Amino acid sequence: MSDLVPAFMLMCFLSGTPQGQMYFRNMDTCNYFRDGLSNQTFRMGEETKNYYCWCKMIPEVNTKNVRAVSYTHLTLPTKA
Repeated sequence: MSDLVPAFMLMCFLSGTPQGQMYFRNMDTCNYFRDGLSNQTFRMGEETKNYYCWCKMIPEVNTKNVRAVSYTHLTLPTKA
């Protein structure tokens, strides 16, 4: 049996359609990725789609699904 721990889920959407989720051990890491990935706009043919993410605390997540991330290894693209 696996351990359950509280975690923070990063959920991302492209024009309202779920695109994926990830679990982190702390809210700061989740917010870091949310801030770096959200508010992007993509043009697909004649249509413009918005990409946005949010973080939510989940009380019990299997430890196998939770990522521990060190900020020293992260680089997200800067927004122009």
